[in-house]
Parts: sequence; structure tokens; C-alpha cells
Amino acid sequence: MNIGMLWYDDSPLDLKLRIEKAAEYYTEKYGHQPNLVVVHPSMLETEELRLNGVLVRRGPSVRPGHFWIGVEDEPAETEKPARAGAKRGSAKAGKSAGRKPAKAVKAPPAAKAKPQPRAAGAKKATRGRAGRS
Repeated sequence: MNIGMLWYDDSPLDLKLRIEKAAEYYTEKYGHQPNLVVVHPSMLETEELRLNGVLVRRGPSVRPGHFWIGVEDEPAETEKPARAGAKRGSAKAGKSAGRKPAKAVKAPPAAKAKPQPRAAGAKKATRGRAGRS
């Protein structure tokens, strides 16, 4: 899950009730039911738990009292690696035959700062030690 809703509930209620409450809110807000909740490892005694179609997992990046709730991402289909003998640019290598390679673009040179005119009566800044006259 890359995107989800972070829910905070440190009430003394049972974990199952707190997850059900968070799932109910998620469903009302986003219009579909979540299927994954990630909690801090201290909040879940087992590695995984399933509650009403929602998989509850432990995740060390989630703070205690928080629930990261959402829809689990579908595993991405893996592309077959190109054969060692395949020619570059061929359809077998997984690239479109009509596609041109990207050109390197050089960044424009940085603009130099122009000196600003001094106000009438202003003294010119001098280099050297401060406080000497």
C-alpha cells in the first residue's frame, strides 16, 4: 500500500473495535471498503490477522496508536527481461521499434546578478576590518 489514510485511536477499546471504527470511517469517506490495515508491532500479537475482510499487518514504520488503512496495491506484472542476444531497439527487447532515444538537454547558464545602484548619500561598502577609521 503506497497511499492510505492515517487514523489515530489510542482509546482503551479492543483493537478489533478500533479497526472496525477506522474501516467504517474510511468506507464513508472514500466510498469503498479498505482491505489492509498496518499497525505498530506492539499492537498486534500475531504477524497477521483478518477482520471482516480486512488484513491487519504489523509495520514498524507505523507509530503506536496509529492505523495506516487503505487498499493493498496489486502486485505489478513483471516484464520479461530482454534476451542477451536481442538487438537494441527491437520489439523483442521490450522497446518500441519506432521510438527515438531521448536527447540530453543542457541546462541554461545561470544568470549573473547585476549590481544595484546605491541610494543618494549612501556610503560604498569597503572590505577590511570592521571598526577601523
